[in-house]
Amino acid sequence: MKNTHILNLRIQKRFLFLKVNVSQAGSGKRRRRGQKQLSRLKVYNQHWKKRKKMQEEIKIAKQLTRDTLNERKQQKEEQRQRRILNLKRKKENLKKSEIVQVIKNPSKVKKKHLRMIEKRDTLPFLNKPVY
Repeated sequence: MKNTHILNLRIQKRFLFLKVNVSQAGSGKRRRRGQKQLSRLKVYNQHWKKRKKMQEEIKIAKQLTRDTLNERKQQKEEQRQRRILNLKRKKENLKKSEIVQVIKNPSKVKKKHLRMIEKRDTLPFLNKPVY
């Protein structure tokens, strides 16, 4: 309903000029005159109050669209922040759930296997009880 009202306002605003054919008689017979006098544009003068009212309605419609766009942007930003937090939490949980073994003598481990091993701080794992 609101969108059609806004469209009607836009259409009214665009067609403020009415085309009046000066060179044609009431009977339909055309007079021969110059090209400039064939069709003149007569300005359709609206009342000042009507124009002011239309401008106010257009302003309100634009403000509503701006507000909805800002709300959408804000919601997207909140979703993005939530997603980042969830990914961080997921990584932390994965680290916690990993099975870890401290290698005291790396010379016993093969070279290929050493490449796959991640190096981390061992203090929290040393204090952890082993079952």
